[in-house]
Amino acid sequence: MDPQQEIAQLQEKLAFLELAHSDMSDELYRQQRELTALQLAHRKLLERFEQFADDRDSDVGGVDQRPPHY
Repeated sequence: MDPQQEIAQLQEKLAFLELAHSDMSDELYRQQRELTALQLAHRKLLERFEQFADDRDSDVGGVDQRPPHY
């Protein structure tokens, strides 16, 4: 194989690797954005769950009490 062919093959491999790197970088960026959105949604759900649990716990204390109109 002559040096020109070797250089052409190396350039072709380099172009392929650069394209693969770019594709993986784009996918990583997309996944990071999705992960950030999921973390935010998870945090909001946890806050809602904790608020629901707090509201439920505060209501449990009043089960045995008479309503104010008695």
